[in-house]
Amino acid sequence: MYVFRASCFASYPLNFQVVYTYISKIHFALNNAIDDAIDAQQNIDELFIEQLYFEYLNQGHKTEVAMIENVNGVINSLSRNAQQTEKNLTISQVMLMTAYIL
Repeated sequence: MYVFRASCFASYPLNFQVVYTYISKIHFALNNAIDDAIDAQQNIDELFIEQLYFEYLNQGHKTEVAMIENVNGVINSLSRNAQQTEKNLTISQVMLMTAYIL
């Protein structure tokens, strides 16, 4: 069994929250992620703990990521629409010039 040593991590609330949640066994997905890391003999350092916090415990982060992805989708859609409009305008201009010449 892997034991978290108090000296392994700085005394940050984020570290306490992840370790406490793991020890309490109240978050199945978080516990599985840590257990998988332990089984793979992965280095469990402060960076790993921080990643776990943002992935499993920080709901605000998930909301921010979802909002950014949504904004990204809107921007991509606007860009595609602008490109299509530009193509349509170019085609219309060519057709008008051709009709004027004839």
